[in-house]
Amino acid sequence: MNDLPGLKADWYAWWLAPSVKAIMAEAGLEGYHANWEEAFAFCRVADLPEGAKPVAVLLRVVLNAAETRQLYGDGVFGGQYQPDEGALAKMFAAAVADIVAKLGFA
Repeated sequence: MNDLPGLKADWYAWWLAPSVKAIMAEAGLEGYHANWEEAFAFCRVADLPEGAKPVAVLLRVVLNAAETRQLYGDGVFGGQYQPDEGALAKMFAAAVADIVAKLGFA
């Protein structure tokens, strides 16, 4: 960036965007690391388990590797495994619309 003085950077956290959060709320869905929220069809590398996982409760700030594996197991922090495909499609469309608007194309 130092070599390109006119360059500007911006961060867009789609999972925190008001447009996406509204769709999640409408669908009654909670997002947690590695759960349905990250299970877009183009991201899946295997079949998803059925049901939901209880939300992991971190009792202190620092865990060692063994404690972390015990708490998170498969890496999902909690919530549904299977996505609501309709909600995912709406979320993706909202995120794309947000980015297009941020870039000034809308």
